[in-house]
Amino acid sequence: MHFPDGGKAVMKPGMAALITGGSFYQLENTGPGPMVLMGNRSGPSEDIQHINYELRKDIKTLTPEERDRIQRGGAVQMPDG
Repeated sequence: MHFPDGGKAVMKPGMAALITGGSFYQLENTGPGPMVLMGNRSGPSEDIQHINYELRKDIKTLTPEERDRIQRGGAVQMPDG
């Protein structure tokens, strides 16, 4: 797991992480096999946001250009401020 402040954590098989809502993180599978994820959310489903790691924006609010860049795996522009 990578965090915006440059920190990272290495998860080994059988480990679990508790990630609070609103936290930014990025997962990377460094092993040879598939990464298995299990998730659970609390609160109303209307309040759920899927935040893009690079843009720090809810993916439901991205412009068509931002969506296209992300889907192609290209660099995205960081918002000012």
